[in-house]
Amino acid sequence: MRSAKRVTVFFLPMLLTGCMSMAEPMVVYKDAKHPRSDTSVFAVDRHQVDEDGTVVGAVLSVDGHSTRDLLSVTEQVPPWVRVLPGPHTFEITYAKSNRQYMTKTVPVSTMLPRHVYVAHLVDQGMTYSVDVEDMGDSQSFKEHVPNFHTMKSEDVSAVF
Repeated sequence: MRSAKRVTVFFLPMLLTGCMSMAEPMVVYKDAKHPRSDTSVFAVDRHQVDEDGTVVGAVLSVDGHSTRDLLSVTEQVPPWVRVLPGPHTFEITYAKSNRQYMTKTVPVSTMLPRHVYVAHLVDQGMTYSVDVEDMGDSQSFKEHVPNFHTMKSEDVSAVF
């Protein structure tokens, strides 16, 4: 009985963190009134699939500040963030279906307003690297994120 309680206590936080999808990029700057047209979006590619199954990524920190500090108890670590233009360093993580985890630090030297930057995991055999693609000036960008209420993925847009 005691081990069943431990299992329940261990899995409850995991279930709660998956209850919401991140329908908008997480805002990681302080000025809430800053115009969206003067922001950039950094996203982790969530469409990648390999022979072991789907690879899921998330942004752990921006410029050394944890994204977890900005979350409520029921939110998941974001697959995308909204930042002010300029240089930024992102710590991202990838989880593969075979439960391997990789964390990478990704510097982006120049992020321009209204641009979307997507981090792609590159399999190099025994190691992995990350390439960042500038998707260019965009009115909006669609990201494919899981909705844990429906257990299906959906497309959501970041609008500038």
